[in-house]
Amino acid sequence: MFDLLSDILANLRFEASSYFCSEFSGRWGIAGGSGCHGEFHILLRGRAWLSVGGAEPQVLQAGDIVLLPRGRQHTLAAEPGAALVDGATLVSELQGGVNRFSGPEADTTLICGRFQTRRLHHPFLNSLPDMIHIGEASSPMLKALRHVVQTLAAELQLQPMGAALVRDRLTEVLIIQLLRIYILEQQPGDFLAALSDRQISRALTLMHRDITHPWTVELLGQEVGMSRSAFSDRFHQLVGVPPMGYLLNWRMQRAQVLLQESGCSMLDIAEQTGYASEASFGKAFKRVYGISPGLVRRQHLADGGTAGS
Repeated sequence: MFDLLSDILANLRFEASSYFCSEFSGRWGIAGGSGCHGEFHILLRGRAWLSVGGAEPQVLQAGDIVLLPRGRQHTLAAEPGAALVDGATLVSELQGGVNRFSGPEADTTLICGRFQTRRLHHPFLNSLPDMIHIGEASSPMLKALRHVVQTLAAELQLQPMGAALVRDRLTEVLIIQLLRIYILEQQPGDFLAALSDRQISRALTLMHRDITHPWTVELLGQEVGMSRSAFSDRFHQLVGVPPMGYLLNWRMQRAQVLLQESGCSMLDIAEQTGYASEASFGKAFKRVYGISPGLVRRQHLADGGTAGS
């Protein structure tokens, strides 16, 4: 059975890594958020106060996880008003073996890290809020991830051989699982609501499952049992772009992956993304990205990439 959410998440190519798992004591405080990538915090033990974008601090309990998809500026501290250290400085110190917040009565254990996607343009990403707070007490699915978090903590603290690879893969799995929990448990709006809409989700599935089919708005409407205009209006409302605009962008994202990660010819890539000729494919690609597909491949190779890597 085709899994639409898995197809979207897989093609966005999430990359993630955990910075540290450390124990803090006293009036510790961290100022984070660069805007260059998403950040996350997992409170394994203790209590902390989080403020995002200068808003009123909210308390986090042991087991809570916070995702900041856009890396918005925020503070995380033992208590409101605590002195703050720059997050990048703290990470550098901890990775160098220095913990300025260590003490004999450490009562907080914290995992922090980052995540981003290699494909930056998709309505799914636009629908994510600045902050996602998932509390263990209120999330049955999060409780089921406890063993993943515990394994990640052990890899970060013990640093056995191969820890860097295991750490990054576990973090990537964890981020994807947390996004799935957010979708399934917190009933978000915008594009994510489209995944729960029977007819629009069906249309998205059709486009993702058979990207080369000559879909039209009328044909998609017929497939999901809606008139052309009603389907187009609802799709645009929930997804944020018209049906053919979504299909074009998804095809071009797939084309970009093939250009950078396969040895396929331009004609092969054109045919795999629904175009009968290199010329029509190149015109569509340039309309979306502003450059030719050939230039994308040449830039990838110039940057040290290899076709099929």
